[in-house]
Amino acid sequence: FTTRSRWLASVILKQNSLQHQLNLIVRLTKACEICRYINNFSSLLMISSAIYCPQVYSLYSVLSQLPRETKLALRSLSQLMSPDNSYKRYFNALN
Repeated sequence: FTTRSRWLASVILKQNSLQHQLNLIVRLTKACEICRYINNFSSLLMISSAIYCPQVYSLYSVLSQLPRETKLALRSLSQLMSPDNSYKRYFNALN
């Protein structure tokens, strides 16, 4: 899990331009939404961990340009996988 998450973060960071990084984050967010739809929480957590790792998350110039719906989706997925209340939202989603 950690190895794949770090690899994915490095793929985001190695993109040639900010626009490529932005496009990749948008596509990864869509992949997270699909993972959520099919209840593949392991992949969802791995992808979102890559996006929220400090190195990627510090790319303010990229993250500030994300489309509104992508920002909302990321926020929603982040809340779902939040460790608050012993992962209560995550466990509720499993049922």
